[in-house]
Amino acid sequence: PPMVGDYTERQTAFVARAGLFKVPVLGACLRSWNSTPIKESGNDKAAIMEVLARLKEGHAVVIFPEGRRCKDGAMQPFKRGLSLLVKMGKVPVVPVAVEGCFDCFPPGHAPRFYWRGPRIAMRYGRPLSYDELMKEVPDGALLHVEREIDRMRLELRGLLRAKNVDYFPPAGPGDQPVKRDAQPRRRTMTAAPSPETQDAS
Repeated sequence: PPMVGDYTERQTAFVARAGLFKVPVLGACLRSWNSTPIKESGNDKAAIMEVLARLKEGHAVVIFPEGRRCKDGAMQPFKRGLSLLVKMGKVPVVPVAVEGCFDCFPPGHAPRFYWRGPRIAMRYGRPLSYDELMKEVPDGALLHVEREIDRMRLELRGLLRAKNVDYFPPAGPGDQPVKRDAQPRRRTMTAAPSPETQDAS
């Protein structure tokens, strides 16, 4: 989260799982990073209202719509809370893709050390306007953002391999596009490819 916010010129606010605020040191860091706790399951109306209030004040709010870190390196389908925030916030969404974190530091394991080449890549996409996202039903807006981030993520994975002579990141589930068990209903729409506005590694 700090890396995503560090490359922006605006003040950013974050949303993090409520349980993380109870972890020693990490909890204090999250509070200092202007973070809002949100429940790990079910609806958290108070957190949603807090996010909407920060958006109304003009802050950029950083959310991680997968909900939690993945267990195998594959991108997980986004939570539908993103659709609610898009609908109620009526603000542009800037998609951001981050790749390499799982391969460097898998959840529940010690960090893996590599001695050469870049390890993490990040890219900001073009802002997606509220009107553009709402051309589809709300769940269609969710899929629009999900597809855009997944596309950028896979491109960054290829970029890391090109710079690391194919040995990093290692082959695995992260090489596959995001998979949904059920596709939300949406109107058909053709989206133009998004230009890239920033790479960082």
